[in-house]
Amino acid sequence: MIVESAYTDTHKENILFKDASGNRIILLSEVPKKYIKEFPFDLFAFKGKNNTVFLHGKNSFKKALMRFDGNDNILVLPDILSIEESDVTFVGNDSLCYINLSGSKRLRLAHIVLGSECVFYYGKGTNVNLSDYPTHFYTYESSNIIIGNKCLIGNDVIVRTCDNHLFYDLKSGTRINLPGSVFIGDNCWICQSVYINKNTVIGSGTIVGARSVIGGKVYPSNTLVAGQPGKVLREDIAILGKNNRCYVKEDIEKSKFLENSASFLHIIDKNTIDIKQFDSDLKERRTAQKKLEYIEETLLVNDSKNRFAVKKQ
Repeated sequence: MIVESAYTDTHKENILFKDASGNRIILLSEVPKKYIKEFPFDLFAFKGKNNTVFLHGKNSFKKALMRFDGNDNILVLPDILSIEESDVTFVGNDSLCYINLSGSKRLRLAHIVLGSECVFYYGKGTNVNLSDYPTHFYTYESSNIIIGNKCLIGNDVIVRTCDNHLFYDLKSGTRINLPGSVFIGDNCWICQSVYINKNTVIGSGTIVGARSVIGGKVYPSNTLVAGQPGKVLREDIAILGKNNRCYVKEDIEKSKFLENSASFLHIIDKNTIDIKQFDSDLKERRTAQKKLEYIEETLLVNDSKNRFAVKKQ
């Protein structure tokens, strides 16, 4: 059953911008006239038709660019947020980019590109790139990149759902590099310079070590993955997203033991999402609006810590 979308023409009275090609910027909240007067319209480049941006009325953009080369795409920025030195580019049609920065500091030095019939979803409380090297997300060929809540994603990370070219086996004539979605669960840490290739599932609570290359596998929750190619090096681990850079002796002593450690485990329960089925359902919805409605009725109503739990294969 499709619920009534929160992002429909119920907001038509808050249209901030509309052009002759049907492109629109729609506010999700009331704002003072000063905000409208000072709004950086030049950061939204519409070349295609019937593209829609839904955004909170108190967003901050610094050296950012939202580019729509294709048609019928949707960008949702539902919370008060700061986007700095980042860009979102729709090179195709019927794609959805949903950036939920609730509980996050900002989105900085992120490069996001979507092809046709793709989804890029960025969960609340997740932080990308607090350093000085860009992080890249490429979702093409009707595939999806889903990032859960409260993740830490380091600088110089690359995530992609396909190769840039087609590979074939010359004996059979079949393609050997089909695309595939990437799922990163909740409370994950993707360290510096990690490369995540197509057909990858990373369960909640997992750490991927710096400069690892992973792809084409399912990595269980609460594991340490590292290497080229990435392998599970340790199981039953947890990450606490505290900044320990200025710890002194007393802080180090306190950090040696984690209380209630069992509460950090991500286990399969009634709230766990069947990721394979979820990805299939999302791909079956071939318009950005239908994809948005499905995100609303699944991810946005399920905040269970076990929603992206992945067990050992």
